[in-house]
Amino acid sequence: MEIRLVISDLLHSRYMEIRFVIFSLLPYYLGG
Repeated sequence: MEIRLVISDLLHSRYMEIRFVIFSLLPYYLGG
């Protein structure tokens, strides 16, 4: 089913977005 591919793609993009936010905020928490 294509639906599974869509869901997988959404989860992957969401994971990349969250990881980007974490790594961008991590120095702020460590330095603050």
